[in-house]
Amino acid sequence: MGKTARDRTKQSSGVAGLYASPLAYVFLVLASALIFGRSTGFTIDKFDEESILGPNLAYLTTTATVADVVQRDAFFRKPGQNFFRPVQNLSYYIDARIGRGKPSVFFITNILLHAIASCLLFRLLSELAGRSAMTFLAAMFFAVNPLFVHAICWVPGRGDLLLAVFALLAVLTARRFVQTGTTASLTGVFSSVLFAVLSKESGAILVAVLPGFLVLTQGRDREVMKRIGGVAAFSAIAAAVLIVLMRMVLTNPPEWNSFNALNLFGNLRVFPEVVAKLFLPMLLQPLSGYTMPATVLGCGLLVVLIAAQFRLDTERLKLAAVGLAWYVLFMLPGAMYNHRFGSAAYDYLEHRGYASSLGLFILLVGLFEVLRRYLPSRVLVGLASVSIVGYAVMANMHAGDYRDALSFYNAAVESNPNSSMAWFNRGQTKQAANDVNAAVADYKEAITRHPEFVAPYIIYGKTLIDLGQLDSALALLRRGQSIDASIPMSALLIGNIYAGMDRYDSAASWYAREVSRFPDNYDAAINLGVAQARIGQWTSAVEAFTRAIGINAQNAQGYYYRGLAFKETGQMSGACSDWNRAASMGDARARQSVEQFCR
Repeated sequence: MGKTARDRTKQSSGVAGLYASPLAYVFLVLASALIFGRSTGFTIDKFDEESILGPNLAYLTTTATVADVVQRDAFFRKPGQNFFRPVQNLSYYIDARIGRGKPSVFFITNILLHAIASCLLFRLLSELAGRSAMTFLAAMFFAVNPLFVHAICWVPGRGDLLLAVFALLAVLTARRFVQTGTTASLTGVFSSVLFAVLSKESGAILVAVLPGFLVLTQGRDREVMKRIGGVAAFSAIAAAVLIVLMRMVLTNPPEWNSFNALNLFGNLRVFPEVVAKLFLPMLLQPLSGYTMPATVLGCGLLVVLIAAQFRLDTERLKLAAVGLAWYVLFMLPGAMYNHRFGSAAYDYLEHRGYASSLGLFILLVGLFEVLRRYLPSRVLVGLASVSIVGYAVMANMHAGDYRDALSFYNAAVESNPNSSMAWFNRGQTKQAANDVNAAVADYKEAITRHPEFVAPYIIYGKTLIDLGQLDSALALLRRGQSIDASIPMSALLIGNIYAGMDRYDSAASWYAREVSRFPDNYDAAINLGVAQARIGQWTSAVEAFTRAIGINAQNAQGYYYRGLAFKETGQMSGACSDWNRAASMGDARARQSVEQFCR
């Protein structure tokens, strides 16, 4: 006998009841751990990992303090230069102390944060649309989505993970405050927003998102609006704290302006492209460049998602508006940023879609509700479940692209061959493994793809110097210098070549260029002094060596060479003082000078 409508309703309710049990959260956590757990064996040497953590692991595991790490920028520089993310810094500090610098702990934390974000998203979707199979499947789709590999399996994605967790907490606590008016819930709102903005600067978007979200979903009676005003005020205070702290920490900004509203017009494609990659993981790129298939597909998917919402009732349509606004507003800051080297590096990075795409899952639940009108619940749940399993497999496979630097850059080159930075960084990775010929081939490809991208000229030029091909190195470095003189090392290396040719007047000129642009470059300062000494400019040499000592007072050669310069200018007391200092630091040449001239 066929099943009656009542039987089918009971079966559907049973499925929904299963997904609505506390086990739903366990499933979300297990999915996150099983799919992304392989990252615990990955290395920390990929793009920006080697800059943020590589040189700072010893500091974080030994001498760092909480007070110090929160006063540094996102690359642990002090004074800070560009990004200020103290909560992210603090999380790295905790990981380093717990794991004694082992990479696995950093990835475990990323997985844990993703699992928490998945559970919080399920909680929010359940509050907004009812706890059902549809809301659980939407949360599970978030938990296993391959797009988020970049945020989870790449350690610098930490800021986006933290932002998502605290943004979701902010929404949940704000809803609770509007409903209850308790001081505890208002404190939760302020704390969540504060931690969000201190995790990543784009968290300041919550100042606009939270009040709008509450107005559309909580009503507009007098008491509700009063409480929404309180949420808005405390969120604004949290954002103001961020601005004040940023001005205190970021006191040495870079020369270039990489963040402004004009960049938005060139980055509008990022909005549909992230949507496309959310649903079609084959388009993923570790260093993303805009592609027409992703742009067109994303536009089409956005139309479908938005159009489906108009088949829902007014309240659900309001929810959809909230979700779309969340996505657009949280994507805005990233869309206003361009890398210094533009498309030669990448057009955008996929981890920026992590926190912003939370809003899209509200629309996805709406789409599921519309599809239920045309498909039996059992069929819809079955199709969604099969899709989720497929996405989980693809996410696990894609995670392998983040195993180590070479895997990462191989994937980057294959998926976006227009990225000169991908070629260049892969070349450096190969050169570190002593595969010089393959490295040179990648450097050449990087230059061919984007001749204005100067970094490959410098490293390739240095490689040619090491190979003894000085004329070729000089031509290459001078070409790079003529394109962009603001990149460190090029003038220094040119000076080294001229010094190797005994052309110390030319060498001194190039070293002086490096020092003028990069006053803290120790090698340039010390080499400038040596070149000036070689051509008899002893007074200038004293100044150069004094600069070098000011940069690094723990290096004995600065004192030794300045002692020589003092001797030549007749300042024997200064010479003996410097030689004694260098001798005390273990410099054998300085000890001989003391024995010969200072007895």
